[in-house]
Amino acid sequence: MTTVVIGIWASRFPVTTTGSNLLLVVTLASLTIPIDKNLSRHCREINACHTLRYHDIKMENLIKMKTRLLLVPIALLLLSGCVTGTRSIDIGPSSTTLENRSSSKGTIYIANIEDNRQFEQKPASPSTPSVDGTLSAETPESLATYIGRQRSGYGKALGSVKLPEGETVQQKMRDALTSSLQSNGYIVTEESSAPLQLDVDINQFWAWFSPGFWSVSFSGIIESTLTFTGIGENTVLAVDGNGLNRGQVASNANWALAYSRTFDDFLENLKTAMETAGL
Repeated sequence: MTTVVIGIWASRFPVTTTGSNLLLVVTLASLTIPIDKNLSRHCREINACHTLRYHDIKMENLIKMKTRLLLVPIALLLLSGCVTGTRSIDIGPSSTTLENRSSSKGTIYIANIEDNRQFEQKPASPSTPSVDGTLSAETPESLATYIGRQRSGYGKALGSVKLPEGETVQQKMRDALTSSLQSNGYIVTEESSAPLQLDVDINQFWAWFSPGFWSVSFSGIIESTLTFTGIGENTVLAVDGNGLNRGQVASNANWALAYSRTFDDFLENLKTAMETAGL
């Protein structure tokens, strides 16, 4: 039942909500009474009819307001899309990011790529890697396939986001580095005897979903440590990438676009870091 709470007088009737129940606050005295056709009688009983203007309370307006409030969770549900189960997404840099160069700076071999991401069972931040299930039951091989976590319109963590079957974050990183090195004048070889070698630590490789009222955002981050050896002293580069995409629904395309922008930023930062280091 909708109630009127008599408090201290106010010229207007503010409305607040708790859950799905409307609470009309009329500030006059300290009595809670039901809104019905007998409200005038209740007013007379507390001798307050001369100050409570009951005709200002429009029940049809309350109904309309309650209807609008009920649309809020529906809108959030539509924005979040399907968030249960596991979502499989193929990701990579945009096709316009890399430029081909004919000159050669040498031959390089990409040796080890380690996934050093730290997963948590129930992290406080959506940017921390997690899984939909028991973390201790996962293996390093299975964790290497996770790239994000779906969330409801209220931000609750739900289904996982993974790479297509057979792919890992190490392979995605290797593919991106190979294309980037080739576009910057290097010959990437499978021969471990190459004069220049590269070891990679993946410290972060994750995307997450942030709900909003009219739109949702998809954020991505890649953090890595690259160690170049074989020419002079070892060169260590810390290279990161960030991407953001805003959309109307949590679709595969919106997830993929966030990662595409993350890769593009990462590869651009890699190019700058290598040029600065004289590589």
